[in-house]
Amino acid sequence: MWPFKLSENRRHTWFIDLDGTIFEWEALFTKGEDFLLPGAKDFLDSIPYDDCVIFTTARKEGTREATVASLRRFGIKYDHIIFGIGTGERIVVNDTKIEPDGRELVTAIAWPVERNKGFIHNSKDK
Repeated sequence: MWPFKLSENRRHTWFIDLDGTIFEWEALFTKGEDFLLPGAKDFLDSIPYDDCVIFTTARKEGTREATVASLRRFGIKYDHIIFGIGTGERIVVNDTKIEPDGRELVTAIAWPVERNKGFIHNSKDK
């Protein structure tokens, strides 16, 4: 479902923004509840169970209860949520690793998706 190849023998950490990717952008504030975007649940369910899922959001800490309730309502598994981050670019910095066979493992991957289009629209399997 995702447009990149993952290593098969390692646990992955996913940093995933909430609004505009998983939930409709601003719906909690304009409509009073979150709405799941097309393909978001299938995308999240395709993440290996042992992987670590960290949601990031510019939502204020005061929205934690409503946000967690929405994640529960949709049956979304996650490990952590970081609230109150900036609305600009998110930069992931990580070192590369050398696999036992000598290949280099790139450990920082970016996947920008189009706001409010969901994962059906953004999938390489369109």
